[in-house]
Amino acid sequence: MPKLHHGDLDLLYREAGAGESVLLLHGSAGSGAQWRRLGRRLQPRCHVLAPDLIGYGGSSAWPQGRAFDLAAEMAPLEALLMERPGEPAGDLHLVGYSYGGAVALGLALAHSARLRSLTLIEPVAFALLRELGQAAAYAEVAGFRHRFTRLLSQGDTPAAMRDFLDYWSGPGSFAALPEEALPALFAAAPKIACDLAATFGAAFTIEALSGLRVPTLVLGGDRSPLATQASMRAVAGAIAGCEVITLPGAGHDLPLTHAEAVEAAIAAHVTAWLRPAGG
Repeated sequence: MPKLHHGDLDLLYREAGAGESVLLLHGSAGSGAQWRRLGRRLQPRCHVLAPDLIGYGGSSAWPQGRAFDLAAEMAPLEALLMERPGEPAGDLHLVGYSYGGAVALGLALAHSARLRSLTLIEPVAFALLRELGQAAAYAEVAGFRHRFTRLLSQGDTPAAMRDFLDYWSGPGSFAALPEEALPALFAAAPKIACDLAATFGAAFTIEALSGLRVPTLVLGGDRSPLATQASMRAVAGAIAGCEVITLPGAGHDLPLTHAEAVEAAIAAHVTAWLRPAGG
């Protein structure tokens, strides 16, 4: 798989197909590999890009001690989407899950002129909860972040990752993991802390999102944490004409547990907004 060199970082990405570009962004502790099946659906009509975000999969780790924010995550992705030699920057479709949804929102605001469609799966736009006075939802996720970062600072990575998985995927999720999955999960912990800092520091506002004039689909589950359900509603309420699909019985990890329904909805939304051939 190809790698993009950006400064002192390497960004591994999967690429297939031709046409309008679709950038698929995974969540914390994941990788672009989660989009394999969706990529196969889209590549007959689209140019599909599925990177491993910084610190995950085959991409470089974020340098220890260097400040991190959403702009740092976006920078190599923007380089990936830059004009190719001799070609103008083309149409763009963004798909983001969880933390990748927050990154997708940042890219959407920065590159709205290119944007043809936006799909967000439980985006973690927690700044909106503060703005809207959603105190209980914000306190829930802020409490999780405090516990997670405290446990990491104490050197108790297993306890931090237990809290991470059990918060996002439900009690008992960590205990159900096979032993061989734990080393990779523990290795992801420092970047997850960076993701949380970037998410809580992201300056999304209702006013900024209301300026987006792009067909938007928001997907979520009815068993997800309170904070992500509230964040999903906040984003959907801010973007005019946003379509919302809530999957019964699904939690925050719905791209895994309800993969067929999620991928079918994304593919239908993206392809509905492709320009007509020759258009």
